[in-house]
Amino acid sequence: MRYTKRATVNVASTPVAFWTIDKLGRRPLLFWGAIGMSICEFIVAIVGTTTGGSVSHKVLIAFVCIYIFFFASTWGPTGWAVSGEVFPLTIRSKGIALSTASNWLFNFVIAFVTPYFVDEEKADLQSKVFFIWGSTCAMAAVYAWFVVYETKGLSLEKIDVMMKEVYAWQSPGWREDGRQVGDVEESDGAGQAAASEKNRVPSPETVAARG
Repeated sequence: MRYTKRATVNVASTPVAFWTIDKLGRRPLLFWGAIGMSICEFIVAIVGTTTGGSVSHKVLIAFVCIYIFFFASTWGPTGWAVSGEVFPLTIRSKGIALSTASNWLFNFVIAFVTPYFVDEEKADLQSKVFFIWGSTCAMAAVYAWFVVYETKGLSLEKIDVMMKEVYAWQSPGWREDGRQVGDVEESDGAGQAAASEKNRVPSPETVAARG
């Protein structure tokens, strides 16, 4: 029954990314998704460590489902989209192959070590193991902020140019003409103000006609 609930949340949450990935962008999804997952993991760890019984079990189920929502609507699909966009054209096939292989490798590592972390005869971390998972999600948020480029609406060729010109955290404001989005809006606003002021000042011909 618990597995059915988690699977239902996973399936229902994944299509959310189909709309948000191009509406909100890659970086916001990865950053805030990691923050949400980290908070869920720490809540489960704190409640599971400080309380017991049915309360901790209910909290565990609830926040694991919320965690799955954050993952399925952000990192789950968006990670594959980003890995297909950020590699240069010359090595894109190899880069995607390595990213896929590393994904399954770390899936295996986590599945392999988790029983040792929670087993009473081994590390016996129990709910404390979620402090580890929460910390990794927090590191994922830092990684998304400093390393992941915003590729929304850009062709593969433009992505290559952008990555040569700006840092990842500057990429949301990158424009092909080399100016930042904020600078463009500011200059456009100044230009419109100047044009409006010019229209208010009468020309010499107008002054002569009035005279």
